[in-house]
Amino acid sequence: NLQVVANHLSMQNIELIKATSGIEALEKIGTGQKPDLILLDVMMPQMTGFEVCRRLRERYTAAELPIIMLTAKNRVADLVEGFESGANDYLVKPFSKDELLSRVWSHLKIKTAYETLEENLKLKTELEAQKLKEETALLRTEMATLEKLRYQLNPHFLFNALASIRGAIVRDRDIAREMLTKLAEFCRLTLARRDRETFSVKEEIEQIRLYLEIESIRLGDYLSVSIDVEPGLEDLPIPPFVLQPLVENALKYGKQTSPETLEIGITVKCRGRDRLMIEVVNSGTWIESVVQKGKTSTGVGLENIRLRLEAMYPDNYTIEKKAEDQYVKVAIEIPG
Repeated sequence: NLQVVANHLSMQNIELIKATSGIEALEKIGTGQKPDLILLDVMMPQMTGFEVCRRLRERYTAAELPIIMLTAKNRVADLVEGFESGANDYLVKPFSKDELLSRVWSHLKIKTAYETLEENLKLKTELEAQKLKEETALLRTEMATLEKLRYQLNPHFLFNALASIRGAIVRDRDIAREMLTKLAEFCRLTLARRDRETFSVKEEIEQIRLYLEIESIRLGDYLSVSIDVEPGLEDLPIPPFVLQPLVENALKYGKQTSPETLEIGITVKCRGRDRLMIEVVNSGTWIESVVQKGKTSTGVGLENIRLRLEAMYPDNYTIEKKAEDQYVKVAIEIPG
């Protein structure tokens, strides 16, 4: 029967490797390419088919290497031992050529399906790993962009503060000295918190107070400041320096349109259950972008804030500008 099957398989371009003993079979499999399927006789010289099957299962699973056991005895104990040894199937001699071929092709198809599934899972894993790698790279790029935007504010503030101190030195060195002390404290807080992605509302207000105190020393009674933080919001996290450009704009443009007194109000309050509203109001009227009027600008302001908010809260924030009754208001709403 086996010779007839062998001849039939050879006609279908299937290579057959024969072994006359269990030891020879293991040696051929160990030194050559793993076969697609094994027909294993239970009774062989030197080593039984059961032992050969157990040895092979130490290296290959039933899906990786199908094994069909062949025996001349139709005993339940032999069937049990064969399957316990790791056989995929069992045939009792004498068997027909068609039955054996049918079982061979069935197990080969199952093996091919397993290999296809395994390849698909491997490809899926590789794609997921590549996607994770790309998402990680994108996140790093976004974080680097956010970091760049954040640190743009430091030299911008420093430029304005030093310009104010320079003007005070000519008039009153004591005032200039006090401004330098507050500027040093501002820089200390900034450096101590430089690696953090968010500040608390309290910390943000603390830094903006220092900035406004520097300006108040220089401007005197001309500048009036009020800060109102709704109770319970002090510990909420917000993007660092989100108030800085708003207050700078309020000072810069408020002075141009509010000649007698410049009023600046800062409000932090809840809006609904899970939204935080940050408002900066100044006396005066709205002035269009200084770039449109042909004047120089550092380029740091509302656009910087918009980019940073978009990076942290994609499509989940608002920036509103409003001017009426000789006051200008800019309000930012973010998740709270």
